[in-house]
Amino acid sequence: MEKIDSTKRFSNRANLYAKYRPGYPEVLISFLKDELNLSSQNVIADVGSGTGLLSKLFLGNGNVVYAVEPNKEMREIAESFFGKDPKFHSIDGTAEHTTIDNHKVDFVTVAQAFHWFDKGLTRKEFKRILKPNGEVILVYNDRKKTDGFMQEYERLLLKYAPDYKEQTHQDVSEEEIADFYGNKLFGKKHFDNYQSLDFEGFKGRLMSSSFIPIELNGKPSVDKELKETFERCQKEGKITFEYLTRIWHGKITG
Repeated sequence: MEKIDSTKRFSNRANLYAKYRPGYPEVLISFLKDELNLSSQNVIADVGSGTGLLSKLFLGNGNVVYAVEPNKEMREIAESFFGKDPKFHSIDGTAEHTTIDNHKVDFVTVAQAFHWFDKGLTRKEFKRILKPNGEVILVYNDRKKTDGFMQEYERLLLKYAPDYKEQTHQDVSEEEIADFYGNKLFGKKHFDNYQSLDFEGFKGRLMSSSFIPIELNGKPSVDKELKETFERCQKEGKITFEYLTRIWHGKITG
């Protein structure tokens, strides 16, 4: 199977991503205030910012945010949401080449994107744009797979997504993260996160995944299986996605 350029994987589903992917819990900001002394005066580089799901939290906290996103379609959606906010700066760039000035930002954040980056080049770039003592914050919404519905969802991914096993971010190990930071002193934290969806939301959530061939969207046999799965698992017309929002934070050393 031909590999898809990671910067273009979401081009044909950016609207689905913006509408149906989960956001990040507000408690994340509270944690960063308590743990890393985050204030509204800090400057944030949100790298691989996509449609702005994480940028939204920092803008709400009053931070200047440089949202770095190479995918045109996703970047334009974020601009439509936040473009009138003077503290939001949209940048056509990559993790390896952000175009941000030297030592410009207090924190670099990466949400749901670290697995796509060239780790060596990204490490150098983040060190360049961070202020002294600046930190990198990695964030992932990881699906729990403990209840019946989440197991059913995993089954659908394995059935319909040819490269799911090869490309899933769960392959990012603690050792790889330690190597990126240059030490094992990074901090870790996790929070519960939830997403309640009706059938259209459930279908949209599945189709927002870059692993799912977009041509399956609207295919009668697929819609039939999704509807049957939803009906087995729904409660009062909704299903609940359960996540752990995982955070790693620390300084890049060495």
